[in-house]
Amino acid sequence: MKIANKIACILLAGIMVGPTYGAASWQLKTSGYATSKVKYSIFGEGLEEHQGYYFPEYLPADQVLHIGFRPIRFQNMSALAEVLGAKNKKIHAWKTEFESPIRCLDQVTFLYRRIYTRDVSEYTIYLQSSRTEQWYRRKIKIPSEGYQIPSYDVISLWEPLINDGTREGACFLDALNDSDKIGQLVIVVTPADTDFDFVIGDLRIVDREIGHRDFHHPFFDPILSENSAQHIEKDPFYGAPGIPALLLPISWYSMRGNYGPIFHFDPGPREVDARDIRDLKVKVIKRILDLYPFYEEQGLDRKSILNRFASIENYGLEREAFEDSVSALFAGFQDAHLAVIKKKRGRCAFSHPLALYNIGSRVYVAAVFDSLLADEIEVGMEVLEFNGAPVIEAIDRQSERYRGSSKIKKRKATRDLLTCRRDERVKLKVLSVYGSVEDVLIEDRKVRIPPDFVPRHGEFRIDENGIAYFRIRQWTYDVWIRFLNHADELESAKGLIIDLRSNGGGDGSTVLRMVSAFIDENVLCGNEYCPADGRIESLVIRPNDKFHFDLPVVILANEATACASENFIDIMRYTNRATMVADSHTQGLFSSRIELVFPDGMRVYTNSLSKPLSPNGSSYEVKGLEPDIWIHLNTVDDLAHREDKMLRTAKHLLEAH
Repeated sequence: MKIANKIACILLAGIMVGPTYGAASWQLKTSGYATSKVKYSIFGEGLEEHQGYYFPEYLPADQVLHIGFRPIRFQNMSALAEVLGAKNKKIHAWKTEFESPIRCLDQVTFLYRRIYTRDVSEYTIYLQSSRTEQWYRRKIKIPSEGYQIPSYDVISLWEPLINDGTREGACFLDALNDSDKIGQLVIVVTPADTDFDFVIGDLRIVDREIGHRDFHHPFFDPILSENSAQHIEKDPFYGAPGIPALLLPISWYSMRGNYGPIFHFDPGPREVDARDIRDLKVKVIKRILDLYPFYEEQGLDRKSILNRFASIENYGLEREAFEDSVSALFAGFQDAHLAVIKKKRGRCAFSHPLALYNIGSRVYVAAVFDSLLADEIEVGMEVLEFNGAPVIEAIDRQSERYRGSSKIKKRKATRDLLTCRRDERVKLKVLSVYGSVEDVLIEDRKVRIPPDFVPRHGEFRIDENGIAYFRIRQWTYDVWIRFLNHADELESAKGLIIDLRSNGGGDGSTVLRMVSAFIDENVLCGNEYCPADGRIESLVIRPNDKFHFDLPVVILANEATACASENFIDIMRYTNRATMVADSHTQGLFSSRIELVFPDGMRVYTNSLSKPLSPNGSSYEVKGLEPDIWIHLNTVDDLAHREDKMLRTAKHLLEAH
């Protein structure tokens, strides 16, 4: 017994003097590319400047350019003549030779371009390696007239110009070199007409490297042991570069100087183990659930949710089971901005062969993408059965896999109904527009979307009555540029229809840019409540100093219109600049979303940093926006392309204005 006691004392002493566990000290960082060195700029070429070109902002950090250069000349490019097959021919081109060849680093050196074009079908940029005298190219097709979307192109991935096929598939840098040198740069333009414009706003060769910046917000202060008030600068009048802002709430100005809405927890030089990461996850998720601002709107009991998470925490689950449990807990919120991300998705480059659309208890063919089906199925056909079962039953079964309202789940299920495994087919029974019933076999061939494809959502047109139509499928940076490309046409228009149907949101700064073009005085765009410290701050923007559109506006929406689109509608209606026409309330998903990445790869979406409030102080989360004019869709004729019922109503409103 005495021996046992001695052993116990020795073990206890060992534990007491042994290494102790200390929690990690975390930092929250954003990561992204930043220009580290400008190696070449067209501004140093001594070219003649051409005034009158307003190069719009693309990213908030861009500076507005009010000048452009027209370097393209009709000339004989002997250096490229043989490779281009244009020997003894003159082509529209411009070139520069570098006295000291520019070093190009793998995945680091980029070419940045801002271009304005008119009556140009495509242009190609050529670079010549001073080491091998090999030529490389980047071909760019012109999707629409006017200002083109600026782009950074990594040079090491450019394709070679080869005649003998010996290096087919090689890029600017081969496997034996992680650097090369550029000796010449040539731009060749293919005009669509003898009278054309090709104006360069900016052309640079730069080194861009991944950088990391700290992010501060009172939401994370208890987790990071920080005081954000010491780090976030706030002036009496403050904004962000390129955005016509006068006042911004903390969710906006805390983002200044950061790379974007994806944040990584970084332990710094200290090594961490599974306990550190587990402790971090528990703290972050508990903070999210504790400060989630929409319990009342969602009809959820905060205490009950916190107790459920406490049970998950106490089970001591392994990583995968823990993530699944948290994911199931989040799913009960029916909030697309609150989720555990199972798999990071890239840009969709494929489409299903058909697009289906359901109206009430019927399903119709809305579009045919696969040319092999063009002779068998047409837009407007009603789908009766799916693999031998009534199609509505199949959609109802599929909808159980999704989150959201019953309408949202049904829409997603309809969208994905034709998904099948490789080499499998699904059988549809369709009713033709002539009344005959036919069977059609659909193979999910995943029709590839061409890289230069311009979707219909970027469409702009004006009818014979002077009513303009602009479709925005998602609020991306290029929306602002596409819209301004039609400024001259809008000046003479009698009214404007902005189509936001099924627009799920996107970049909020683009929304502010768009609103700024319709207002003529400073406007309160809303308020934001910060649950972390109880502050309420306003969002106020100025009118745009370059563009102003004073014409009646009708906005089209539906149950899938959400987030940034709802903010745009709310502001435009608050300022009496627009009327909303829709067949339902909007989705009710106003808050912004950020993504948190944990050291073990777990990713979480959350919107708990702020609670957006309408300019009148109310919250439309979950409820959505009610239309000014309700439209009821009853038949497939109500969806006719360019003449659907909602669109016809908007036209009548503007024509009668």
